[in-house]
Amino acid sequence: MKVNLIVPLFLGFLQFTLGGHYLFYLPFSSKSIKLGFMPMAKELAHRGHQITIVCPHKEKKAIPGITEIIHSSPFDDLSNEVSNIILQENGSEADLPVLRMIEATITANREALSHPDLQTILSDDSIKMDVVMAIPMLGNEAAYYVAHKKNASLVGFVSIPFLPPWMAAAVGNPINPSYMPLMLFPFGQVMSLKERLINTVGTTAVMLGRKYYALPRVADMIAEVYPQESALDLDDLSKNTALVINHGSPFTGDGLRPTLPNTIQAGLMSCFPGSPLEGELKEWVEGAEHGVIYLSFGSVVKASKMPESRRQLLIAVLSQLKQRIIWKWETEMVDLPPNVKAFAWLPQTSVLAHPNVKLFVTHGGAGSVQETICYKTPIVGIPLMGDQVNNLAEAELKHLGVVIPWREVTQQNILHAINQVLEDPSYQESVDRLQNLIMDVPVHPRDTAVWWLEYLLRHPHNPGMRSPVLDMNFATYMLLDVMAVLATALVLVLLILKKLIGMCCGSKQKKKND
Repeated sequence: MKVNLIVPLFLGFLQFTLGGHYLFYLPFSSKSIKLGFMPMAKELAHRGHQITIVCPHKEKKAIPGITEIIHSSPFDDLSNEVSNIILQENGSEADLPVLRMIEATITANREALSHPDLQTILSDDSIKMDVVMAIPMLGNEAAYYVAHKKNASLVGFVSIPFLPPWMAAAVGNPINPSYMPLMLFPFGQVMSLKERLINTVGTTAVMLGRKYYALPRVADMIAEVYPQESALDLDDLSKNTALVINHGSPFTGDGLRPTLPNTIQAGLMSCFPGSPLEGELKEWVEGAEHGVIYLSFGSVVKASKMPESRRQLLIAVLSQLKQRIIWKWETEMVDLPPNVKAFAWLPQTSVLAHPNVKLFVTHGGAGSVQETICYKTPIVGIPLMGDQVNNLAEAELKHLGVVIPWREVTQQNILHAINQVLEDPSYQESVDRLQNLIMDVPVHPRDTAVWWLEYLLRHPHNPGMRSPVLDMNFATYMLLDVMAVLATALVLVLLILKKLIGMCCGSKQKKKND
């Protein structure tokens, strides 16, 4: 009896003593980006680790083991401005306030680093931080400094099925624009000459712009908050990255590329059975004789900012369908047809998981595409901006649905697209097949990611997997020095041959003259 009591007590004590402290750093992020982190954060907390999340978006309910540092951020104001631009009839990404967006990323990180709770963590040496995890973009590269300051293992994470080139470079993964598309372009891994040209120029421009413009701006901001940190080289600190994790798989994004063992593909890490629907939403979904269509434009762009003409266009289309519609819409609508209900917020995973939901009309955000694959729901995609174009281009290539750019939407083409996907079983078969491929793994993707995060407790900074590429200069890595030696040797051989031929010909000419 005593042994039976001692064993669980010992195991509990062992878990406590081995528990780590993880900091999830995402000052400039949307709610959907935060959702990409949460499967790992919740599971780590469940296993007894201490989790601190730095973010402007607070969880609705407190989660045991998770502490949130909530700071102010211009993200919501910027989101409204972007919505007002991108949803207009003639709006485009070219009209976006790029410089103001960059400044907003700096402001959000300044607010985070100025928060008293984070300052306490950074200044108090008795507060141990084992792992710092961040999305290394949009100013969040300040996490490089946070990890360096706390001597914590640094982890880069993106909730997309692509590996951005700067994240690949941080751990020494190869970068080859010939078949690794930049996440902003709607290209697959097999590209035409024109696409490879655009991809090469774009990848080079992004890498140079980040190194010589974005990162120095972030370093200057850190020096404003912490004047003693005036000589930070964030590009150099990025090479301390111990792991990179993305929502990739061999079957999505740029997953068919060579990677080092410290690059973890964890696509569909949030793929678990959905929770039961409740209340009015449950009645609406389960009472739909012909099934349900779910319509959502995500959490970054506010759908309610679209022009009235576009709203009326969508209402006209939805009113012609026999299915019931769930529409995510932030404000009240009083003129909806009888088969449509609007909700300001929806439990998206639970909605998509319900067997009576037959189609997802989506903007194509990375999280939404992951969830539609997880719950085997075909799509009609309406991309608005950014990586949505790429996400949906790949979805269409894999026959998961039909895609219509926002500015090309008409009553006729969207109604035709919806009926086409609903009536053609090949779309359902394609999404079923893709989900089965991705999830046919020995360990669930979330548990794979968490295992590697716990690995860093046992092997801080992961030095054994540091690539020798990180300590090479460009000339060495590209074998320019070797090519120079070979070229020099070739020139010398040619010169010697020329000399010998000249001597030989000269000797013959001399004999002839004699």
